[in-house]
Amino acid sequence: MWSFKMNIVGPMLLSGVLLVTELVCVAKTPPVEQPKQQPGTCCAQGFDVVSIKQTKENSDNVLMFSREDGFNAQNVHVAALLNYAFDAHEYQIIGLPDWARSTTFDVVGKFSDPNEVALKKATLEEREEWVAKILVERFHLVSHKEKRVMPVYDLTVSKDGFKAKQSQPATVDQGHLADSVNPQQGMLYATNRSIFGKSAPFSDLAPLLSGIVNRSVIDKTGVTGSYDIKLVWTPEQAMLSNAPQSSQGPPDIYTALQQQLGLRLSSSKAPVDVLVIDSISFPIAN
Repeated sequence: MWSFKMNIVGPMLLSGVLLVTELVCVAKTPPVEQPKQQPGTCCAQGFDVVSIKQTKENSDNVLMFSREDGFNAQNVHVAALLNYAFDAHEYQIIGLPDWARSTTFDVVGKFSDPNEVALKKATLEEREEWVAKILVERFHLVSHKEKRVMPVYDLTVSKDGFKAKQSQPATVDQGHLADSVNPQQGMLYATNRSIFGKSAPFSDLAPLLSGIVNRSVIDKTGVTGSYDIKLVWTPEQAMLSNAPQSSQGPPDIYTALQQQLGLRLSSSKAPVDVLVIDSISFPIAN
């Protein structure tokens, strides 16, 4: 399960959202707490019109984004909607039926008379609440949060030391104006085989890794500050496939972390926030 969201309006690069085949996550610490409606917030009643249809054609392309007049998701599993609404990675969602992980849907939510000014000011938390309301009203979701002791990974510095380059303070002039507005600046991005970012807070790395290795990653490195980070690996699925692998290709993510960043993941156990699904129903299409 992948999370890649930013609090902006329009197409968003999974914490508002654009998810496509290769793009999988941007770091955001997952609280898993049930969104609560606050009196007086923007459009607290949720979308006026919601359309849900089961996807007819199989496709690996997944699209999910928040826009000025609503929300649009194409070819998404219910697990992806739960991820968006509750910031819960796949390993944090307990009790979800098989159909909710395998059946895909097209979901559209719209406001019939949108207040454009208010919608532009809507926070990420408010937008998450709107999607949570779809899950409750159309999928009849009943859930609760709790902590459970689960397998985790401890992220530590390897014996060879941390290898990422610490970011230098940015200087802006006309000749480098394009660099100053680089969307990679100050944030980590990820595909299914790489993590990259410039002047990115190191604290963002562990939450991002959690979504990739499908297990909570606890930062025990003691590393602080911002860094230029680049990590490239071969996905486990590719290694397990019958397709021929290049001997020069990158290693698995665990080896890549040690070789490229001087970090290691060690198995452990710890309490983890989880979202327990008490009940959920297949929606009636409209």
